[in-house]
Amino acid sequence: VTCAAVRGAEDQVFAHFSSPTLGTYWTSLPPLRAAPEVAVIALGAFFVVVARGVEDGGLRISANLAGGWSPWAEVPGEERVAGRAVVIAGLTGLTIAARGGDDRLLAANWSLSGAGTGWTDLGGPILGDPMLDTVTGGGEVTRVLGAVFADGTLRTRRDSGTGWGDWVTQARGFGAIPDRRTVRLWQVAQPFITPRRHDYPARITGGRVTVPLLDLDSIAVKRSVALTDGVTTHVAAVAGAAPIPA
Repeated sequence: VTCAAVRGAEDQVFAHFSSPTLGTYWTSLPPLRAAPEVAVIALGAFFVVVARGVEDGGLRISANLAGGWSPWAEVPGEERVAGRAVVIAGLTGLTIAARGGDDRLLAANWSLSGAGTGWTDLGGPILGDPMLDTVTGGGEVTRVLGAVFADGTLRTRRDSGTGWGDWVTQARGFGAIPDRRTVRLWQVAQPFITPRRHDYPARITGGRVTVPLLDLDSIAVKRSVALTDGVTTHVAAVAGAAPIPA
């Protein structure tokens, strides 16, 4: 079964279900003057819709239980949010993140019992809506929260169950652009360039990077190259390039 939620006429929220046995059909959620940004997520055997109220900017949650949609429950706290909230499901409930009215990044937890933790201010100011996802590895599930900050940098923050860690800068951003009409955009695409592993120790400390010619036959001076080990990303400017015998 799949579910999509939208705001319809008079700011009412509707959900569309698609089922192999029941076909497709619409249902209406309890009355609420909702903003256009509506999120829906599967949580176990039911669906949860998160919507922002027009009057007060607060987030509200409704779940599709056996008897239909539950009454809207307000996420604890007096914070006003802007834009679209992002939601992920965990073993014990939901994690919600949103941009606050003052462009601060806010996060909250909502348990399966219906209890919320209230909003946690994770800093800012940020631009636009945040990103929220989970990463599985090493026998643990890590929540990853990302946002573009006002200075143009892309930053992420992780939580493996002990609380949100520090912000890590993943990309430096464009910075101030005096005249956008002169901007040239380049798309970064795969395949990734893999350095020759026998040329390097565990950590690169010099100013030279060697890559196979099959990956990159030439590169122009002043081009930017993003170097990453999967945790930290560094953007380097190319000062020169030359072929080296294998």
